[in-house]
Amino acid sequence: MRLLLINLSIIFLIFFLISCGPGNTVEVESFTPTGEVQNLTNFTIEFSEDLAPADVQDKWLDEEFVTFTPAIQGKFKWTSQSTLVFSPDSPLDPMQAYEATINKSVLFKTTFSPDFEDYSFHTPYFDVTKVDFFWTNIPYQNYKLSVQANIYFNYPVDPKSLNDFLEVKRAGAEITDFQIVSDQTADVIAINFGEVDQTDKEQLFSVTLKEKLVSALGKDGLKESRTFEAKLPPITQLAITNVTAGFDGAAGWIEVATTQTLDDKKLKDYISTTPAMKLNFLVSGNVLRIETDLGSVQTVELKIKKGLPGLYGGKLEFDYEQEVSMVNVEPSINFADKKGKYLMLGGEENLKVNAVNINEVEIEVSQVFKNNILHFLNQYGYYY
Repeated sequence: MRLLLINLSIIFLIFFLISCGPGNTVEVESFTPTGEVQNLTNFTIEFSEDLAPADVQDKWLDEEFVTFTPAIQGKFKWTSQSTLVFSPDSPLDPMQAYEATINKSVLFKTTFSPDFEDYSFHTPYFDVTKVDFFWTNIPYQNYKLSVQANIYFNYPVDPKSLNDFLEVKRAGAEITDFQIVSDQTADVIAINFGEVDQTDKEQLFSVTLKEKLVSALGKDGLKESRTFEAKLPPITQLAITNVTAGFDGAAGWIEVATTQTLDDKKLKDYISTTPAMKLNFLVSGNVLRIETDLGSVQTVELKIKKGLPGLYGGKLEFDYEQEVSMVNVEPSINFADKKGKYLMLGGEENLKVNAVNINEVEIEVSQVFKNNILHFLNQYGYYY
């Protein structure tokens, strides 16, 4: 009898160890995204085991399977037995750090033991993304030439706050009489270097944004000072500094940055593409935007002839050719009508939407009453 009891104890111990061992543990194989995330994003969690029963899959659920700190309002959906998606109801707060804790409710009635970690992520911190330098005129003094710098931020900035955090230099010498051209809060702020003497050599200009500069949204400022510099050719020469491309629905666009504003009346004589297409041109500051209907075209050969004129006498010295890829662009969705994003009660009750590299969307319709318009714009105006 004693031997039988010992054998039974050993069997029970083996069974207990098996039931509590690695084979009965569920882990998170991936939690994405983490680190820096965009303000508009969804989260996907892949588990190592099948958890969700069939009756809860492919449904948006209010149950809190994950606790976010600070709290994020949204809904969950199990897209498979082992894949959970979370979609926030509104954009994440700017410059905010978050923690995510997976709750035991994801186990449902399974016998798995959870082995979950906590995950952290944050929306982009305030930063300067780039600075464009180009020849232009001094505001209200068209007969005097200067250099302008367009400073691009990832959040809007009040130009009045820049004075104490901005340092501009020409050939290493500080300029104190520069002018902040922009007078409205925006994510692109223009500054002017004042009258610049012309030479037949390139000139070095720089802009430094000092640490602790704060955006119009508040919170933490720049983590460290950022310096951007460029060597501009003389005014008699025109150079192309950058080419980018993208989609706006079915229509494609190419943006060409130059060292001085282009003469928009002569663009069609100097710019073409292969395959040949009808091109629409829009010049804004130092940026030329080329729009066209791409159809199924994935690659465009952009050709710009030498002699392309700028407004201040500069000309492109050599032919410029670049193959522009229109594939693998970032997923995007937007309204086709840039001027209208709302349905009027007496309208046709439809809106055209352009989508790129997006297979599926969820549509949410909100009704905004007259007495709530100001509240709506105050709460969501930055994102809309």
